[in-house]
Amino acid sequence: MTIYSYERGRKRTTPGIAYRLEYVLGIPIVVPMNPLAPRPSEQYSAPKAKAILRGLPGKGFLRLVFRLLERLKLMIMAFFSAPFEMMVKHEDMKVAVNIVHGGDYDEGRIRATRDFAEVMELNQLVVGPEGYECPHDVPSVCVKELKNMRSPRDFTKLFT
Repeated sequence: MTIYSYERGRKRTTPGIAYRLEYVLGIPIVVPMNPLAPRPSEQYSAPKAKAILRGLPGKGFLRLVFRLLERLKLMIMAFFSAPFEMMVKHEDMKVAVNIVHGGDYDEGRIRATRDFAEVMELNQLVVGPEGYECPHDVPSVCVKELKNMRSPRDFTKLFT
């Protein structure tokens, strides 16, 4: 019954119990994965981008940043349970983007994104309001700078 409850998500376990079950059952419970690897069925199209835009929390700043990046013809994915708000891709370059949309933004998210980006070999960018000082030596831009960008090349210059 206990294993059945674990399988159905009715009962929680600890990592120690999970590893013991893996050993006893001989079945891998922990499988390495790349959270950024695209699934074969994923297609990025304008309708999906519009759906992401509708799903973004907040009405102002997040939507504005999304539209500015979309205008640059960058591939954009919104993340709701990651320490960053968006992933931006252009050619082979992937960028985890923190969007500071208020004075109470948790700087721990920027640190967590920095650590994640380092492990996953990604770039990181913080987009903030005018005058925002980004901690932790992470590249940052304000919305005004994004508005002045005219091509994906302008965006990629931030990381070279």
